[in-house]
Amino acid sequence: MKVLIVLLLCSAITLGGCQMENDTKETNPLEASANELPKTKALQDDFTRDFITSTKQTENGSYTFVSATKDYRMNFPTNATIGKQGYSHPDDSFEQFTFGFEQDNYAVGVTIEYQNFLSVKIMEESLDLLKTRIEEEVTLEERLEESKASYYAPFGSEEEDEGYVAFLQNKKGSGGIFVFVQFQCLDECVSHKEMEKWFLGWLDSVTFTSGKEGEDK
Repeated sequence: MKVLIVLLLCSAITLGGCQMENDTKETNPLEASANELPKTKALQDDFTRDFITSTKQTENGSYTFVSATKDYRMNFPTNATIGKQGYSHPDDSFEQFTFGFEQDNYAVGVTIEYQNFLSVKIMEESLDLLKTRIEEEVTLEERLEESKASYYAPFGSEEEDEGYVAFLQNKKGSGGIFVFVQFQCLDECVSHKEMEKWFLGWLDSVTFTSGKEGEDK
């Protein structure tokens, strides 16, 4: 799993430094040319731009990403790009991709896998599957919200590249997301606390937009 994430991360991070440009004028990226858009990596990349709904940042350093399935949305770093070669969306029941960016001397790779048939009824099976897809034993932490259940755990050690695994379940309909995150130190990385803070904040930003309470789609 670690090798796969690293390979996908390399394809997702493009040349150039981190760009944190906050444009005060709200524009639909699909209705403007690249020259008219903020000079951030996310909006200057032709493929990534298709998933960004507005040039307005939800918070400093993030745009709003909307899935091609229309079933979920999340914060997306302005300096991140999606690896086009690894993107898969055969139909609205499945979506998989990796986005990569650099932050706090780390290269970060985030792999998303969405499956719309997953439900609360089979969540234990989903969590078991998550655990089998990494190379070490982990203890999952639980974060419960009205419309979403999140389970996550760190993996790796201070001597190695670290990361997180997570599973998010829509509680008001069907749909679940497997998440694999890896941090690769680029230069003199001392503490992972800032990356942990980023990960938990990003995890909270993931919002399911499909389903009604008590019903599957």
